[in-house]
Amino acid sequence: MSAETYARLQEAIHEHMADEEPGAMPGAWVLAAETTRVGSSPEEDETAMQYVYHGSYFSALGLLVQAQRTLGADEEEQP
Repeated sequence: MSAETYARLQEAIHEHMADEEPGAMPGAWVLAAETTRVGSSPEEDETAMQYVYHGSYFSALGLLVQAQRTLGADEEEQP
């Protein structure tokens, strides 16, 4: 990721957090995205995960673990 893109991403996260939680300062954050390259046949399709994080490795890992717990809890609540 280019430095310019990273700076814009960081700025967008700060702006979003200011809208959602006025006065709160974001610390660590994680962006996880799935990418897909469609080939000429299903066998040629490629799927990958892309991760970008800000903060310490352990803070990023903690955010991902908490997200996994939250997503798992949401799935358990669905009928």
